[in-house]
Amino acid sequence: MSREVDAIIIGGGLAGANLALSFLNKGISCAVFDKEDLESASYVASGIINPITGRRFVKTWLYDQLKEYFIPYYSTWEDRWQVSFFNEVNIFRSIPDNKLVNDLDAKLADPDYAMYCRPMEASEGEFLRQKINFQLPGYVFFGYQVNTSIFLENARDYITENAFWINDKISLDSVNSTNGKYKIKDFYSKRLILACGAQALDSSWFNWAGLNPNRGEVLKITSNIPQLSDLIKQKIFLVPESQNQYWVGSYSTWAPSTEKASEEGKNYLIRHLKNLIGLDYRIDNHLAAFRPAITDRRPVIGEHPQKNGLYAFNGFGSKGTSLIPYFADHFYNYLFDGKPLAEEVDVARYWSSN
Repeated sequence: MSREVDAIIIGGGLAGANLALSFLNKGISCAVFDKEDLESASYVASGIINPITGRRFVKTWLYDQLKEYFIPYYSTWEDRWQVSFFNEVNIFRSIPDNKLVNDLDAKLADPDYAMYCRPMEASEGEFLRQKINFQLPGYVFFGYQVNTSIFLENARDYITENAFWINDKISLDSVNSTNGKYKIKDFYSKRLILACGAQALDSSWFNWAGLNPNRGEVLKITSNIPQLSDLIKQKIFLVPESQNQYWVGSYSTWAPSTEKASEEGKNYLIRHLKNLIGLDYRIDNHLAAFRPAITDRRPVIGEHPQKNGLYAFNGFGSKGTSLIPYFADHFYNYLFDGKPLAEEVDVARYWSSN
Protein backbone atom coordinates (compact mmCIF):
# COMPACT_ATOMS: atom_id res chain seq x y z
CA MET A 1 0.00 0.00 0.00
CA SER A 2 1.40 3.39 -0.99
CA ARG A 3 2.06 6.00 1.67
CA GLU A 4 2.49 9.73 1.22
CA VAL A 5 5.06 11.42 3.46
CA ASP A 6 6.18 15.01 3.80
CA ALA A 7 9.69 14.13 2.60
CA ILE A 8 11.66 11.21 1.23
CA ILE A 9 15.32 11.24 2.29
CA ILE A 10 17.92 9.21 0.41
CA GLY A 11 20.86 8.57 2.70
CA GLY A 12 20.94 7.54 6.34
CA GLY A 13 24.40 8.65 7.38
CA LEU A 14 24.96 11.65 9.61
CA ALA A 15 23.28 14.04 7.16
CA GLY A 16 20.16 11.98 6.46
CA ALA A 17 19.69 10.70 10.02
CA ASN A 18 20.01 14.14 11.60
CA LEU A 19 17.68 15.63 9.02
CA ALA A 20 15.05 12.97 9.74
CA LEU A 21 15.39 13.55 13.50
CA SER A 22 14.95 17.29 13.00
CA PHE A 23 11.83 16.68 10.90
CA LEU A 24 10.31 14.26 13.39
CA ASN A 25 10.87 16.71 16.23
CA LYS A 26 8.68 19.16 14.34
CA GLY A 27 5.96 16.71 13.33
CA ILE A 28 7.15 16.23 9.74
CA SER A 29 6.69 12.71 8.38
CA CYS A 30 9.51 11.14 6.38
CA ALA A 31 10.88 7.94 4.89
CA VAL A 32 14.62 7.32 4.90
CA PHE A 33 16.22 5.00 2.34
CA ASP A 34 19.68 3.74 3.18
CA LYS A 35 21.56 0.46 2.85
CA GLU A 36 23.42 0.07 6.13
CA ASP A 37 27.18 0.13 5.58
CA LEU A 38 29.36 0.00 8.69
CA GLU A 39 32.34 1.13 6.62
CA SER A 40 30.69 4.26 5.22
CA ALA A 41 32.20 7.67 5.94
CA SER A 42 29.70 8.39 8.73
CA TYR A 43 30.60 5.21 10.59
CA VAL A 44 34.35 5.36 9.95
CA ALA A 45 34.58 8.99 11.12
CA SER A 46 36.15 9.82 14.47
CA GLY A 47 33.38 12.29 15.29
CA ILE A 48 35.84 14.92 16.53
CA ILE A 49 34.56 18.48 16.85
CA ASN A 50 37.65 20.67 16.89
CA PRO A 51 37.26 24.43 17.48
CA ILE A 52 40.59 25.31 15.86
CA THR A 53 42.01 23.47 12.88
CA GLY A 54 44.77 23.45 10.28
CA ARG A 55 48.35 24.69 10.24
CA ARG A 56 47.12 28.28 10.44
CA PHE A 57 45.04 27.60 13.56
CA VAL A 58 41.81 28.93 12.10
CA LYS A 59 38.68 28.91 14.24
CA THR A 60 36.18 26.54 12.68
CA TRP A 61 33.64 28.32 10.49
CA LEU A 62 30.57 29.43 12.51
CA TYR A 63 31.93 27.63 15.56
CA ASP A 64 30.40 29.94 18.18
CA GLN A 65 26.94 29.49 16.63
CA LEU A 66 27.38 25.77 16.07
CA LYS A 67 28.47 25.15 19.64
CA GLU A 68 25.36 26.83 21.04
CA TYR A 69 23.33 24.40 18.92
CA PHE A 70 25.07 21.02 18.89
CA ILE A 71 25.66 20.79 22.67
CA PRO A 72 21.97 20.84 23.69
CA TYR A 73 21.03 18.92 20.53
CA TYR A 74 23.22 15.88 21.22
CA SER A 75 22.55 16.06 24.96
CA THR A 76 18.81 15.93 24.33
CA TRP A 77 19.12 12.77 22.24
CA GLU A 78 21.37 11.17 24.85
CA ASP A 79 18.70 11.81 27.47
CA ARG A 80 15.89 10.60 25.24
CA TRP A 81 17.65 7.40 24.24
CA GLN A 82 19.37 6.83 27.61
CA VAL A 83 22.75 6.23 25.95
CA SER A 84 26.08 8.05 26.01
CA PHE A 85 27.72 9.07 22.73
CA PHE A 86 28.66 12.76 23.17
CA ASN A 87 31.60 13.92 25.26
CA GLU A 88 33.68 17.00 25.95
CA VAL A 89 37.32 16.16 25.18
CA ASN A 90 40.79 17.65 25.41
CA ILE A 91 42.86 17.50 22.24
CA PHE A 92 46.57 17.58 23.03
CA ARG A 93 48.33 18.87 19.94
CA SER A 94 52.08 18.73 19.42
CA ILE A 95 53.46 21.89 17.77
CA PRO A 96 57.28 21.51 17.63
CA ASP A 97 57.83 24.50 15.35
CA ASN A 98 58.87 27.92 16.68
CA LYS A 99 57.09 29.89 13.96
CA LEU A 100 53.84 28.01 14.48
CA VAL A 101 54.14 28.46 18.24
CA ASN A 102 54.60 32.19 17.80
CA ASP A 103 51.61 32.36 15.44
CA LEU A 104 49.39 30.50 17.89
CA ASP A 105 50.56 32.52 20.88
CA ALA A 106 49.70 35.71 18.99
CA LYS A 107 46.18 34.43 18.33
CA LEU A 108 45.76 33.52 22.01
CA ALA A 109 45.97 37.21 22.87
CA ASP A 110 42.36 37.38 21.66
CA PRO A 111 40.07 36.30 24.57
CA ASP A 112 37.45 34.96 22.13
CA TYR A 113 40.13 32.68 20.71
CA ALA A 114 41.81 31.79 24.00
CA MET A 115 38.58 30.27 25.34
CA TYR A 116 39.18 27.32 23.00
CA CYS A 117 42.89 26.69 23.55
CA ARG A 118 45.75 27.04 26.03
CA PRO A 119 49.41 26.01 26.29
CA MET A 120 49.99 22.65 27.94
CA GLU A 121 51.22 22.73 31.50
CA ALA A 122 54.62 21.18 32.25
CA SER A 123 52.98 18.43 34.30
CA GLU A 124 50.72 17.51 31.36
CA GLY A 125 53.66 17.24 29.00
CA GLU A 126 55.57 15.08 31.46
CA PHE A 127 52.54 12.84 31.96
CA LEU A 128 52.10 12.31 28.21
CA ARG A 129 55.78 11.64 27.61
CA GLN A 130 55.62 8.83 30.16
CA LYS A 131 53.09 7.12 27.87
CA ILE A 132 53.95 8.09 24.30
CA ASN A 133 56.59 9.88 22.26
CA PHE A 134 54.85 13.24 22.42
CA GLN A 135 56.89 16.11 21.01
CA LEU A 136 56.83 19.33 23.00
CA PRO A 137 55.74 22.08 23.08
CA GLY A 138 52.07 21.20 23.09
CA TYR A 139 48.73 22.94 23.36
CA VAL A 140 45.33 21.84 24.65
CA PHE A 141 42.31 22.46 22.42
CA PHE A 142 38.88 22.15 24.02
CA GLY A 143 36.69 20.07 21.75
CA TYR A 144 33.93 17.50 21.67
CA GLN A 145 33.45 14.04 20.23
CA VAL A 146 30.43 12.17 18.92
CA ASN A 147 30.57 8.39 18.81
CA THR A 148 29.01 8.22 15.36
CA SER A 149 28.35 4.48 15.44
CA ILE A 150 26.33 4.65 18.65
CA PHE A 151 24.51 7.77 17.49
CA LEU A 152 23.56 6.29 14.12
CA GLU A 153 22.44 2.96 15.59
CA ASN A 154 20.06 4.74 17.96
CA ALA A 155 18.92 7.24 15.32
CA ARG A 156 18.04 4.40 12.97
CA ASP A 157 16.04 2.62 15.67
CA TYR A 158 14.20 5.83 16.60
CA ILE A 159 13.35 6.67 12.99
CA THR A 160 12.16 3.09 12.42
CA GLU A 161 9.83 3.37 15.40
CA ASN A 162 8.51 6.85 14.64
CA ALA A 163 8.66 7.08 10.84
CA PHE A 164 10.04 4.81 8.12
CA TRP A 165 13.56 3.48 7.62
CA ILE A 166 14.00 1.29 4.53
CA ASN A 167 17.24 -0.70 4.42
CA ASP A 168 17.84 -0.42 0.69
CA LYS A 169 20.22 1.38 -1.63
CA ILE A 170 18.43 3.45 -4.25
CA SER A 171 19.82 4.10 -7.72
CA LEU A 172 19.31 7.84 -8.07
CA ASP A 173 18.86 7.84 -11.84
CA SER A 174 16.07 5.27 -11.52
CA VAL A 175 13.87 7.69 -9.56
CA ASN A 176 11.05 9.35 -11.49
CA SER A 177 8.41 11.91 -10.66
CA THR A 178 4.76 11.90 -11.70
CA ASN A 179 2.24 14.68 -11.16
CA GLY A 180 4.72 16.64 -9.10
CA LYS A 181 5.49 13.77 -6.71
CA TYR A 182 8.46 11.43 -6.37
CA LYS A 183 7.76 7.75 -5.78
CA ILE A 184 10.21 5.20 -4.40
CA LYS A 185 8.89 1.73 -3.67
CA ASP A 186 5.73 2.22 -1.55
CA PHE A 187 6.38 5.87 -0.66
CA TYR A 188 5.71 9.08 -2.51
CA SER A 189 6.24 12.73 -1.65
CA LYS A 190 6.42 16.22 -3.12
CA ARG A 191 9.93 16.49 -1.63
CA LEU A 192 12.90 14.27 -2.42
CA ILE A 193 16.08 15.09 -0.51
CA LEU A 194 19.51 13.74 -1.41
CA ALA A 195 21.55 13.39 1.76
CA CYS A 196 23.66 10.55 0.44
CA GLY A 197 27.13 12.07 0.46
CA ALA A 198 29.46 11.13 -2.36
CA GLN A 199 26.78 8.88 -3.88
CA ALA A 200 25.26 12.06 -5.31
CA LEU A 201 28.06 11.98 -7.88
CA ASP A 202 26.43 8.88 -9.36
CA SER A 203 23.55 11.04 -10.53
CA SER A 204 23.40 13.87 -13.02
CA TRP A 205 21.05 15.74 -10.69
CA PHE A 206 23.68 17.41 -8.52
CA ASN A 207 27.02 16.35 -9.99
CA TRP A 208 27.59 19.99 -10.95
CA ALA A 209 27.25 21.21 -7.37
CA GLY A 210 30.91 21.47 -6.37
CA LEU A 211 31.21 17.97 -4.97
CA ASN A 212 34.88 17.10 -4.62
CA PRO A 213 35.02 13.90 -2.59
CA ASN A 214 38.20 12.69 -0.99
CA ARG A 215 39.05 9.27 0.33
CA GLY A 216 39.84 9.21 4.01
CA GLU A 217 41.78 6.27 5.43
CA VAL A 218 42.10 5.23 9.07
CA LEU A 219 43.49 2.40 11.16
CA LYS A 220 41.86 0.65 14.08
CA ILE A 221 44.56 -0.68 16.41
CA THR A 222 45.05 -2.47 19.71
CA SER A 223 47.98 -1.27 21.81
CA ASN A 224 49.41 -1.98 25.25
CA ILE A 225 50.59 1.59 25.77
CA PRO A 226 49.32 3.05 29.08
CA GLN A 227 45.67 3.91 28.57
CA LEU A 228 44.98 7.40 27.29
CA SER A 229 41.78 9.28 28.05
CA ASP A 230 42.44 12.34 25.87
CA LEU A 231 42.90 12.78 22.13
CA ILE A 232 46.38 13.25 20.70
CA LYS A 233 47.28 15.13 17.52
CA GLN A 234 50.85 14.72 16.28
CA LYS A 235 50.77 14.62 12.49
CA ILE A 236 47.93 12.12 12.93
CA PHE A 237 45.16 11.72 15.49
CA LEU A 238 45.36 9.01 18.14
CA VAL A 239 41.85 8.64 19.56
CA PRO A 240 40.99 6.28 22.46
CA GLU A 241 37.91 4.14 21.72
CA SER A 242 37.87 1.48 24.42
CA GLN A 243 40.33 -0.39 26.59
CA ASN A 244 43.58 -0.65 24.60
CA GLN A 245 41.80 0.18 21.33
CA TYR A 246 42.43 3.31 19.29
CA TRP A 247 41.31 5.08 16.12
CA VAL A 248 44.25 6.40 14.08
CA GLY A 249 43.78 8.85 11.25
CA SER A 250 43.61 10.11 8.84
CA TYR A 251 45.17 10.00 5.39
CA SER A 252 43.34 11.82 2.60
CA THR A 253 43.47 11.46 -1.16
CA TRP A 254 41.74 13.93 -3.47
CA ALA A 255 40.06 12.74 -6.67
CA PRO A 256 40.70 9.04 -5.91
CA SER A 257 39.88 6.46 -8.55
CA THR A 258 38.64 3.92 -6.00
CA GLU A 259 37.18 3.87 -2.49
CA LYS A 260 39.44 0.96 -1.51
CA ALA A 261 42.09 1.53 1.15
CA SER A 262 45.59 2.03 -0.25
CA GLU A 263 49.06 0.82 0.71
CA GLU A 264 50.22 4.43 0.48
CA GLY A 265 47.67 5.48 3.08
CA LYS A 266 48.47 2.55 5.34
CA ASN A 267 52.21 3.23 5.17
CA TYR A 268 51.67 6.92 5.95
CA LEU A 269 49.65 6.12 9.06
CA ILE A 270 52.08 3.43 10.20
CA ARG A 271 55.06 5.77 9.80
CA HIS A 272 53.57 8.48 12.00
CA LEU A 273 52.12 5.94 14.42
CA LYS A 274 55.57 4.45 14.90
CA ASN A 275 56.97 7.90 15.74
CA LEU A 276 54.19 8.40 18.28
CA ILE A 277 53.89 5.07 20.12
CA GLY A 278 56.69 2.89 18.73
CA LEU A 279 55.89 -0.66 17.67
CA ASP A 280 53.66 -1.68 20.56
CA TYR A 281 50.42 -2.13 18.61
CA ARG A 282 48.46 -4.48 16.37
CA ILE A 283 46.48 -3.32 13.35
CA ASP A 284 42.92 -4.65 13.62
CA ASN A 285 41.50 -2.92 10.56
CA HIS A 286 42.42 -0.53 7.76
CA LEU A 287 39.34 1.35 6.56
CA ALA A 288 38.63 3.84 3.82
CA ALA A 289 35.57 5.81 2.72
CA PHE A 290 34.65 8.69 0.45
CA ARG A 291 33.94 11.93 2.28
CA PRO A 292 31.55 14.36 0.55
CA ALA A 293 33.76 17.44 0.50
CA ILE A 294 32.87 20.55 -1.49
CA THR A 295 35.20 22.73 -3.57
CA ASP A 296 34.65 25.84 -1.42
CA ARG A 297 34.43 23.82 1.84
CA ARG A 298 30.82 24.78 2.47
CA PRO A 299 27.77 22.47 2.39
CA VAL A 300 25.38 22.44 -0.56
CA ILE A 301 21.74 22.82 0.46
CA GLY A 302 18.63 23.72 -1.47
CA GLU A 303 16.36 22.96 -4.40
CA HIS A 304 17.49 21.91 -7.86
CA PRO A 305 17.01 24.92 -10.16
CA GLN A 306 15.16 22.88 -12.80
CA LYS A 307 13.48 20.08 -10.84
CA ASN A 308 10.80 21.18 -8.43
CA GLY A 309 10.79 19.31 -5.16
CA LEU A 310 14.31 17.86 -5.59
CA TYR A 311 16.72 19.01 -2.90
CA ALA A 312 20.33 18.59 -1.83
CA PHE A 313 21.46 18.33 1.78
CA ASN A 314 25.05 17.38 1.26
CA GLY A 315 28.76 18.17 1.37
CA PHE A 316 29.43 18.47 5.10
CA GLY A 317 32.81 16.74 4.89
CA SER A 318 34.88 16.01 7.98
CA LYS A 319 33.03 18.62 10.09
CA GLY A 320 29.65 16.97 9.75
CA THR A 321 29.14 16.26 13.46
CA SER A 322 29.19 19.99 14.24
CA LEU A 323 27.60 21.37 11.05
CA ILE A 324 24.72 19.01 10.34
CA PRO A 325 22.47 19.53 13.40
CA TYR A 326 22.58 23.31 12.89
CA PHE A 327 21.94 23.17 9.17
CA ALA A 328 19.24 20.50 9.48
CA ASP A 329 17.24 23.07 11.42
CA HIS A 330 18.21 25.78 8.91
CA PHE A 331 17.01 23.55 6.06
CA TYR A 332 13.70 22.84 7.83
CA ASN A 333 13.09 26.59 8.19
CA TYR A 334 13.74 27.00 4.46
CA LEU A 335 11.69 24.02 3.38
CA PHE A 336 8.59 24.42 5.54
CA ASP A 337 8.63 28.02 6.80
CA GLY A 338 9.81 29.72 3.61
CA LYS A 339 12.89 31.31 5.16
CA PRO A 340 15.87 31.99 2.85
CA LEU A 341 18.98 29.85 2.83
CA ALA A 342 22.31 31.38 3.78
CA GLU A 343 24.07 32.31 0.55
CA GLU A 344 27.22 30.50 1.67
CA VAL A 345 25.45 27.12 1.62
CA ASP A 346 22.82 27.63 -1.10
CA VAL A 347 23.39 25.08 -3.87
CA ALA A 348 22.40 27.77 -6.38
CA ARG A 349 25.86 29.30 -6.05
CA TYR A 350 27.24 26.50 -8.22
CA TRP A 351 24.42 26.47 -10.76
CA SER A 352 24.76 30.21 -11.37
CA SER A 353 28.50 29.80 -11.96
CA ASN A 354 28.03 27.17 -14.68
